[in-house]
Amino acid sequence: MSEWTAADLPSFAGRTVIVTGANSGLGEVTARELARVGAKVVLAVRNTAKGDAAASGMTGDVEVRELDLQDLASVRAFADGIDGVDVLPRCPTGSSRCRR
Repeated sequence: MSEWTAADLPSFAGRTVIVTGANSGLGEVTARELARVGAKVVLAVRNTAKGDAAASGMTGDVEVRELDLQDLASVRAFADGIDGVDVLPRCPTGSSRCRR
C-alpha cells in the first residue's frame, strides 16, 4: 500500500480547479486540500448553503457556485461564468472514489 498522503500534494498555485460534490465527503476533502496547496477552487454544488458551510472550513481562494448536473440550464449558467479551468477531478455524489 502507498504511503502517499495529502501532505505530498505539490503546489497548485496559479491553477483553477472545479470540484463537483464539494460540499461533503471526498469532494469536500479534495477541495479543501487543493485550496490548501494554493489552487483557486470552485466548489460546484447543488445546494449553495451547504457549499458555503463547507467553504467556511477551508483556507485559501475558494468560491461556491451552484451547479446541478441533472439540469442543462444550470450547467450552461455555470459554464458561462467560468473563465478557464486547469483541473476537473471527478467526485460524484455518493461515490466512494474520486477520479481525475
